[in-house]
Amino acid sequence: MSRYEAQVNLPLALNKTIRLCSMRFLKYVLEV
Repeated sequence: MSRYEAQVNLPLALNKTIRLCSMRFLKYVLEV
């Protein structure tokens, strides 16, 4: 993998994890 690809893919992966975490957090807050 080239350096450019790493720079592009890392933010995308971060975005996915942040989205997953926020969705779980919202579910948790709504259940309580």
